[in-house]
Amino acid sequence: MGGGVVSSSLSDMFDGYEAICVSLTGATGPCSTGNPSYIMYNKNGPASIDVTVPAIPTCTNRQYVYQPQTIGALSVRRKVFVPTNDRFIRWMDIFTNTSLLPVTFNMITSNNLGSDSNTIITGSSSGDNAAQTNDLWVATFQNYSGVTSSDPRIGHVLQGTGAPTPVSLIHFANGDDNPYWGFTITLAPGQTKIIVNYATGQGSKAAAATQAANLAAYGANAQQCMSATELAQVVNFAGNADLAITKTANQPIAYGGFNISYTLAVTKRHRNRMDVQQRGECRHVYGGQPGGWCRSSDHAHHQSASGRGGGDVVEYGNGFVDVGRSHPRKQQQHVQRADSARQCDSDDERVDAGPARPGPGRRRDDPARPPRLTLLDLE
Repeated sequence: MGGGVVSSSLSDMFDGYEAICVSLTGATGPCSTGNPSYIMYNKNGPASIDVTVPAIPTCTNRQYVYQPQTIGALSVRRKVFVPTNDRFIRWMDIFTNTSLLPVTFNMITSNNLGSDSNTIITGSSSGDNAAQTNDLWVATFQNYSGVTSSDPRIGHVLQGTGAPTPVSLIHFANGDDNPYWGFTITLAPGQTKIIVNYATGQGSKAAAATQAANLAAYGANAQQCMSATELAQVVNFAGNADLAITKTANQPIAYGGFNISYTLAVTKRHRNRMDVQQRGECRHVYGGQPGGWCRSSDHAHHQSASGRGGGDVVEYGNGFVDVGRSHPRKQQQHVQRADSARQCDSDDERVDAGPARPGPGRRRDDPARPPRLTLLDLE
């Protein structure tokens, strides 16, 4: 009455959330128990702590794995994660084709927000209060009954920009607390794909929208405690390499006084990892030993000694590249060639072999070595 503030505790975020069903016949929802067009993923026994996560405090005991269920030719399982350093829940729904033939199916979520006819859509990534298949996220809340709205404001995160497998069906409506959305997925024999969804409960509609947008950006926090294999199998978010290098040189080799122009696009995924992607021969090179090297047309994975500092990219006249990360103690590690490197067929942007690479004892400012390229800070 006099301009004061009333503090109260919100109740449950939802009555049921992120149940899933699978349709092998093209049905588009909603999920329905007893309907032969849908098979629910449920009644698979208790979940267990996922011991495959990194052995660090922010991951240990934070993710649970549910037992697999066979649905037609599919093996379906799920992992659920709640972080210590943020406010969200992450569901990973994992589908593997166990047959010798391709399989196409619909995966559909099933939800009960508990807000009944008071359910209101408060925002979406497209800027309106309606849900569409191109929305990355949708926000809802339980409308006021008199002066009371008792439930957290929810951000539902469905997909990321440029997802290989985007949302194919969606239903959110004011007055309906049973929203659902789904994906049409095709798996080759033996292939595994993962659908990731997030939900966040916040104290205000603005906070729910902000956090949903942050999660849809699919940054390091959203990806924490996921393995490299899992990240590669996610299809409703587009994961970017940490460091992408595209060569636009006006000479066949980077040596001598030639003017060489490089465009470097950097997206940081993890604090302790840097990926270098170059076009061409596509050999996969892994390592982290000083003095290592790779061909400039390789794909290289580099483990840094530190998550801070700048990265050095150096190309020599014979087409080799040194990739390093400098941190305050000026320690460096370089990409090391793997003996089992795999060659692909593409010769796009192939770099000609030239004079022998200067030995590791040469100073970086030695005239015998060509100039260094761009230095980047990956923070």
